Amino acid sequence: MVSLTAARTVSLPDVDTFPLGQDLVIADESGACSESLTITIIPGSGTGDTIAGDGSIVLTSPYQAVRFRRGAANLWIRL
Repeated sequence: MVSLTAARTVSLPDVDTFPLGQDLVIADESGACSESLTITIIPGSGTGDTIAGDGSIVLTSPYQAVRFRRGAANLWIRL
């Protein structure tokens, strides 16, 4: 996120269609991420995917980032 003026929710793409061996990075490049300006990361609607068994991940610190890689069917692995 280059600009963060409100809390945001990011939906991940369907893991089964994401290229093998490539990482997906979601990051706060604005430095504005905080407890009140969060970035919530969720699996894509209707995909049946999970994020390493979690329903979501919430970023709450400036410049925080998370990296994902395709796992087994319907599984995002958090690196």
